Amino acid sequence: MQRLFILLFLLTTNSLFAQKILRLETPRNARKLTYYMGNYIVFRLDDDGANNKNWFEERIVDLDLERQLIIFDTWQVPISDVMYVRQGNVRQGVKSGARIIQTFGASALFFGLGGKLAPSCDNCNEAIVVGLVCLSAGTAVNWLVSGRKIFKIGTKNKLRLLDLTPKLEVKPV
Repeated sequence: MQRLFILLFLLTTNSLFAQKILRLETPRNARKLTYYMGNYIVFRLDDDGANNKNWFEERIVDLDLERQLIIFDTWQVPISDVMYVRQGNVRQGVKSGARIIQTFGASALFFGLGGKLAPSCDNCNEAIVVGLVCLSAGTAVNWLVSGRKIFKIGTKNKLRLLDLTPKLEVKPV
């Protein structure tokens, strides 16, 4: 059992030496956007004032701290060339859940309104209320999470490569 713990300890300490991150720091915001190796980043490059509207969505393979490069599957980009970073499509699961709630609310509302036309309807008013509440709740959730933020890299917003590898020094006794 003790050997198992030693093996697990050695496996987890190796992962400590791979802690290179790309951090987007914004003013007036304590929460920083952090991109690890394997994460996707959506960015736009600076093409010397050209009217370039191409957004790239790439998976980060490695980060080169010495040369200040973000390395992707097929190419690499210097950090100084990245002018815009877009945060979006992060909450797709929440948005799809909001759409499901909206669909349920719309169907319950139409069921209640259609039942009002029938002479004998027992739960029409409840169906209308449930439909309106679900439709408005789904719309509110979708509105709250649908915002995409575009950060312009410059004097306020900064992209930084950080190495969080612990510096282990062995001192003689």
